[in-house]
Amino acid sequence: MTTINVQFSDATETKIVSVFCCPQDLVAYPNQGQIDDADPRYQAFINPGSTLSGTQAAQVADIQSAYQSAVNAPVTFKNAAGVTSAYASGGSIALNGQTAKQNLADALSAGASGWTLGKWLDMNNMAQSFTYADLQGLAEAMESVETLDWQDLVAKIAAIQSATTIAAVQAIQF
Repeated sequence: MTTINVQFSDATETKIVSVFCCPQDLVAYPNQGQIDDADPRYQAFINPGSTLSGTQAAQVADIQSAYQSAVNAPVTFKNAAGVTSAYASGGSIALNGQTAKQNLADALSAGASGWTLGKWLDMNNMAQSFTYADLQGLAEAMESVETLDWQDLVAKIAAIQSATTIAAVQAIQF
């Protein structure tokens, strides 16, 4: 077994925040100690996934990444002309720097009489015929995807945070 020089988060010495090859200046690096490399606190530091809290943090990060992918996935919508296309999702950034949802909201705010363009770009940059009702329908399609995904994300994070075993945490997927 090897002795490891560590710095704890505070005087309780429950959590390691740094590891050193030798003792350091106590003023610059308070709460130092020496522990055995088999110490569970050291094992948790070098392999956070081996602890419940480390596994929970990693799983939350994983499902947040999956959520971002889901929210930015294209939305499929069939316009009044009968053409089904994929459109940028609400969170996707358009060339003008706004999100697709912001661009749609701007178009909708003009009202039916103000919607004179009559076209909307799909994911292939094809200008599709779009009525004002199509704009409203696309907005509803975007909103339904985002709302469901957000609720699912919140529920899964809550489940991860209340799980009591590593296996239970790892079983929660997005």
